[in-house]
Amino acid sequence: MTRTITILLLLLSCLSVVAQKIKLADPIYLATTLIDDISIDRMKEACKNYGLMESEKENEFIVFADEKGNKLRFKVKEVSNDRTPIVEVVSKTPHKEIIRILTDTGFSSSSHGKYVKGDKYAHRITICSFSKGILTFTKERR
Repeated sequence: MTRTITILLLLLSCLSVVAQKIKLADPIYLATTLIDDISIDRMKEACKNYGLMESEKENEFIVFADEKGNKLRFKVKEVSNDRTPIVEVVSKTPHKEIIRILTDTGFSSSSHGKYVKGDKYAHRITICSFSKGILTFTKERR
């Protein structure tokens, strides 16, 4: 009996880790975490860890794709000693699901097609512009 309980507890703990990984493997969820990084190597490693496959570069963007045809593109722009990540997702996810993912990850609607993460006291905010299945995540100084 104790052995069965131990096995069940072990399975439950493994399932939660797998469920979390599956949820974050969606390129939109992953983009909301990548925008907080400025290291291309760490961004690449995160994409590989979540099962995305690297594709050919597009307009200076490093590109990863999933089996559903979604693309996650990113680059780090350097302007006067400031490194700013830009992350784009070309998504086949339905509009309502995209809105749900953005609100689940802390974004709030700002204006038509724009979502913002960060409060009025933050030095940098994250902006997500959303139009026709393309989400663009950028950081902006206040």
